[in-house]
Amino acid sequence: DPVNVWHGLRSSADGESPGLPVYVFGGEHGDVPLEEGAGAMLADVIVDHGISAVLSLRHLSKNKQLAFVAAFGERLYHRKGSEQHRTPLHLVIDEADAYVPQRVFPASAPAVGAIDELVRRGRSSGIGVTLISQRPQVINKDVLTQCEVLIALRLIHKLDRKAVDEWVEAHDVHDQRAEFMASLAGLAVGEAWVWSPGWLDIFQRVQVRDGIITVGRIK
Repeated sequence: DPVNVWHGLRSSADGESPGLPVYVFGGEHGDVPLEEGAGAMLADVIVDHGISAVLSLRHLSKNKQLAFVAAFGERLYHRKGSEQHRTPLHLVIDEADAYVPQRVFPASAPAVGAIDELVRRGRSSGIGVTLISQRPQVINKDVLTQCEVLIALRLIHKLDRKAVDEWVEAHDVHDQRAEFMASLAGLAVGEAWVWSPGWLDIFQRVQVRDGIITVGRIK
C-alpha cells in the first residue's frame, strides 16, 4: 500500500463496525512501524504465521519503496517454494505502476524482476497476484500480459484504453473485443467488466458492491 489507505479494511464502509482482521505494518494507523530494510523479514513473518497484512509504504521515499518491494517479493517467492509452505496466498499490489513501470530504470529493476517472477511462476507455489492501477498504460507489458483475469472500470485516456486493448487482443477468443472497448469510457462509477476468457470463462458487466468501492477509493 503506497498511499496509506488500506488500513481501512479493518473498518466497515460506514466506519461503525469492524472490518477484516488484518495486521497493519507502517503508516499512521499501523500496529507496528515498517522499516525500509524489513522487506525480507516481513515476507518471513507472513509465510511463517499465515497472517493477512497490509504493508503501508507511504512514509518511505520512492527508491526505498522499490528496495522494500524487491526484497519482500524475492523472499516471498523463494519461501513459498518449499513444500511445507505451498499453501494459497494472494498478494495485492496497489498503484502497481509504481513498482512494475513500463520504463525500467536501475532503481526499479529489482522490484520489477521480483514481481514479474511472482506473476509468471508464483502459481506453482500457491501465490496469486492482483495488480491495481488507474494507468494501465504505464504498467510493464511483460507483466501485464501474464494476467489471466481483467477487471476494468472506466478508462478515459485513450492510451490507457490502448494498453487494455493489447491484453484483449491476446486473450479474446470469442470476438467480444468490440463490445468491451466501446463501453470502457462510458462506464458508471462502480461499474466494471470482469473478463477471464481462458481460466474462468467469464465476460460480464457488473456493479461492484458499495462497501468494496469505498475501500478501493473508486469514489
